[in-house]
Amino acid sequence: MDTILVLDDEPNNLNIISLLLRARGFDVLEASSGEEAIKVSNNHFGPIPLVVADLQLGTSSGADVAVELIDFRPEMSVLFTSGTPLNGWGNRDRHVFDSFPPNAVDFLEKPFCERSLREKVCRLLQREAEMHV
Repeated sequence: MDTILVLDDEPNNLNIISLLLRARGFDVLEASSGEEAIKVSNNHFGPIPLVVADLQLGTSSGADVAVELIDFRPEMSVLFTSGTPLNGWGNRDRHVFDSFPPNAVDFLEKPFCERSLREKVCRLLQREAEMHV
């Protein structure tokens, strides 16, 4: 069972994404802030192959948090979520997104359906599994 870290500062989004992923059999770790995501990651002893991170976390950036997570867990892939289309992102966030290998990052625009979430999660986890074959 793969472990996924879900990072979203909106409680309803955090709960819904976590519920959908758990229903698909994933072990889900939750964080509602960047600081909490770093703590959760640091305290988890097993692998975390994927983080689903909201791009905008109040006063911080999900992109910056993802960079920090990747520094500690370089095998981690990132699925960014946002209500802002990719072409509307700020320069810093877009630069971070573009700095990841294409098969290690993806984007899901809110609102999204369960099928879209599942497809993107499975694609990113498949990439991580192929790295360990």
